[in-house]
Amino acid sequence: MGRPSQRRPSFNKAKVADFKPAFEAAMAEKQTEIKQISTNSEPASFQNTIEGLEKAGQTLKRVQSIYDIWKSNM
Repeated sequence: MGRPSQRRPSFNKAKVADFKPAFEAAMAEKQTEIKQISTNSEPASFQNTIEGLEKAGQTLKRVQSIYDIWKSNM
């Protein structure tokens, strides 16, 4: 049997400018999530404050991870 085909992302086709809109959208999303936590009318608790802050920014974390992989491969 031959080697399985290895499909790799075309990192050379991506440019730094391609990441800017993704970062901007992800940062705006995180700001909205934090604002929702800070303006919550329920009494503050570990779950709705600390856990909420831990969960906030998942999209930003994904964009950052993809950028870091791209950066290290270039």
